[in-house]
This record gives sequence, structure tokens and C-alpha cells, in this order.
Amino acid sequence: MDAQLQQALSDALPDAVFTPGSDAYAESVYSYFSSLAQLKPALVITPQNAADVSTIIKILKPFVDGRGVKIAIKSGGATPTPGAANIDGGITIDLKHLTGIKLSADRKLVTLGVGETWGSVYAALESFALVVAGGRSSRSSVGGQITNGGLSWLSPQVGFSCDQVTSFEVVLADGSIVTASASDHADLWLALRGGSNNFGIVTRVTMATLPHARIWGGSSIYMEVDWPAQLREFATFLDEIDDPHGYLLLSIGYMGAMGRIMCKNSVYYTKLAGGCEEANPPLPIVPFSTGIPTRITPMSRLGVGSIKEFADIEAAAKDGARVVYMTTTFGLDLPLLNSVSEAFKATIETLKAVPGLVYSLSFQGFSMSLLSESASKGGNSLGLSPEGGPLVLMLLFSSWEASADDDLVISTQQSLIGDVDALARNKGRYFAYRFLPYAHVGQDVFTGCGDEVGTKLKSASRKYDPDGFFQKGVPGGFKLTD
Repeated sequence: MDAQLQQALSDALPDAVFTPGSDAYAESVYSYFSSLAQLKPALVITPQNAADVSTIIKILKPFVDGRGVKIAIKSGGATPTPGAANIDGGITIDLKHLTGIKLSADRKLVTLGVGETWGSVYAALESFALVVAGGRSSRSSVGGQITNGGLSWLSPQVGFSCDQVTSFEVVLADGSIVTASASDHADLWLALRGGSNNFGIVTRVTMATLPHARIWGGSSIYMEVDWPAQLREFATFLDEIDDPHGYLLLSIGYMGAMGRIMCKNSVYYTKLAGGCEEANPPLPIVPFSTGIPTRITPMSRLGVGSIKEFADIEAAAKDGARVVYMTTTFGLDLPLLNSVSEAFKATIETLKAVPGLVYSLSFQGFSMSLLSESASKGGNSLGLSPEGGPLVLMLLFSSWEASADDDLVISTQQSLIGDVDALARNKGRYFAYRFLPYAHVGQDVFTGCGDEVGTKLKSASRKYDPDGFFQKGVPGGFKLTD
């Protein structure tokens, strides 16, 4: 680490700069969801507010521009992508202290610090019978969810999480603090709605609130024999029913501890009628919950609860395992869903001996309802439209114990993604979009957003960051120049 830079940062923010060996450094470095993201920066800086972030950027800029110093920006560390929010040998700016939840006088908007967790946000809004279209885990933070697009259980009703943002407070590469909205810096506002860490450091977001009622949801665990029937129901729901109150995520996977393939549906319904309970779910999602013949009742958890209660359940996973996500997207087609499932199952044998293995394939829909709602909210940087839908978003998930197995697990997933894309092309269902929160290093995120979006993003980058501070100095995540 450049001694002059370290001294300048320590002089400006003496209580916010931490080196290896300090408790605050360790707390930040070991708070990532995946151990693959637990890198070793030379410094961790924990600003308290946007003014601190501005000070940091002003000090860093000449060292980034002239001496090749590299930085990372961490909001909560939930993404497993190595290097997306941390950096070996560089400087990690940890935004965990940028908190705050402020409801507008008319209660239609709420302003959130990007270091807030969704659990805290939901808890604060529940007392006003309100909610936002935020993350599905109480532990994940506001910042990454919003700037990377974000899926919510409410997305079929209101679009992506980023579509609900009316303004961003953001620190630019010159250290200035601006507010971007539909009426002020509108090009930056659109870019930040899904454009990730390419334009500045977002410190606060203002989102639309929604009336909150209890929802029906949870998970159904069932046997592999019912998977083909569930795929049929999924295709019908997405193509014909398209109920905007229903949210579905279907998963099939192998758990080394059990030594077998099992299936799981995460299913939620956000509009309740009287009498809904575990044994009496809303009719549109009966086929995905209590209607599954081989449902294992003791392992399933279904019922009525608040969004916070369900987000708390999703947050139960422990940090520290080696975790990789990879993703692709394709047009809805039932034979293709079955072919992809068979291709996934064929790879299990390759990985069965990996200690601590959890390996799964998940499908969720970009329904016409979701895509239409998203398109009606003023625009974003995702490049999706109703004309392309409905689409299937595919997630490959793996978790394991030892670094010795990294290459095998990662290469197996990469090969499978290539096979799935080939299957989709053969069916005429290939779609280049890659959902950024699920993407792995090397996956081409922004090309899949289309030429029009790509041109606008690069234009915003040149306008607000003419020296390329966030392209060159923040190498992690997915860059516009990739």
C-alpha cells in the first residue's frame, strides 16, 4: 500500500481506516456470504456518511489515476462473485455505516441508507403497514440489491427493485455529491437502475412504498419424480395464468449430506383472501405447494406471514462456505426446461464426491406482468421488455468446503451453462440477457442488455466519470468495457 495514500486517508478519517490485524478489518473481511469473496485488502475504510465518501474519493482519485491504486465498494457483501465487493491488496470501502430509514410526510416514499439491511427496512415499515419491493433475505443490504436490478417477491406486481427508486444520492468520481432522479440527472438515474458500480458510489436511495399485508408463502420439499409435472405447471403459470400476485422459484438439486436429488419450490402469493393457512393456500399456487403428491410435509414450511418473517427465514444460511452463482436466460419452452434439467442431472456424477457439496438448478420467470410493470416505471438499464417475454431466468448454485475443489466445481458449472445456451439456440429460445446478481466472473452482463442500453450506459459513464475512475479503479463486478 502506498504510504502517502494511507497517511492521507488516516489523517482525514482517523476513526475509519483499518489495517490487517484490527478487529474492524476482520469484521469487514469475514462478513461476506461466500468465502470466495473474502479477499485481503490492504485497507478497509468505513465512512459514516456521504461527506466521508466524498472525502475518500477526492483523496483516492490522483492515486487511482496516476499510480494504479485499485478499490472495491462493499454494501453488504451478499454477492458471491469474487472481487465484486472486495479486493486483494487494494482498498475496500465498506458502506455498512451508511444507514438511516426516513419516511416521507405522506408515507409514499422512504429514503434508505445503502448500508441498511432489508430486515431493518421491513421492520421499520411494518409499523406503518408499509413495505418496499426489496430483497428476499433480511441480511442482504439495500445498495447491491438496488444498483444491480433486484428481484422481490413483489416484482410480478411492480417490476424490479430498481424500478421503485425515485432518486439516488451518489458520490461521483470528482467527489461531488448529486441527486439523480427522473427530473435531475435523468441519464444517471436510469444508468444507476441496474448499471451497478460503474458510475459512482450510491449512498442513499429513495423508493416508493407499498401497502403491506401478510402474504402466503414458504417452501415445499418434494421428490424428484414430481419435477417434470412441476415444470409443466410452471410453464402453464408463466404462459397462461400470469397472476401478478404469484412468485415462483423451482429448484432441483443434489445434497452430498443426503446423497440424493431433491426438489424445492419457493412459492409466494401476495394477495390473500380469508381463510388462507398452510392447508389452504391461494388457489393459483396450490399446484406448487400443497398439491404436490410427494411433498414431504415435515421438511416443508408453508403458511401466512409478513414479508419480514419470510425474509428472516431466507437469511438463515450461514456465511463462510465456498459459493458460486452462474446464470443464463432463455425463452419459455417446456421441452427446453426438461432438456436443461436432464443436462443438469448429468453433471451431478462429476461433482458427487466433492465434500460438503450442495448443487442446484433453479428456474424463475420473468413474466409478462413483471416485464410490463418494469417498462411502465420510467425505464432502467436492464434491457428487458414485454416484447421478449415471458422468459425463464436460470440460476446454477453450488456450495462446497475446500479450495482444492474450486476448479472442478466452477468448470463443471461453466460447461453446463455453455450446454444450456446451445440447447436454447437449437430451440430458437436463446436470450443473451444475464441477470447481474446471479452472474459469475467472466459472464457477459451488459452485452445482453442490448446495444441501445449499452450506448446509454457508456455515454453516462463518459459524462459523469470522464477519466474512467470507476472503470479502471474499481475492477470488480461487471464493467462497461468488458
